[in-house]
Amino acid sequence: MKLYRVGEFANLLDVNPRTVRRWMTSGLLSFVRLPGGERRVPHDELHAVLRLHPRTNRSPSSTQGRER
Repeated sequence: MKLYRVGEFANLLDVNPRTVRRWMTSGLLSFVRLPGGERRVPHDELHAVLRLHPRTNRSPSSTQGRER
């Protein structure tokens, strides 16, 4: 089973590592704690997060200039 470091997982989702840690603390994201105390995220969680929060294909610049 592939386990991601918090930073790796955050990069894959394009979110801040603090966001991933907050998801872990609140119980929204399952993780494995290694003997040294470091938390790792199982690969299956990546698929679960992407199903719940699919990424958009729009770049940040495509939303600039839109009227609100």
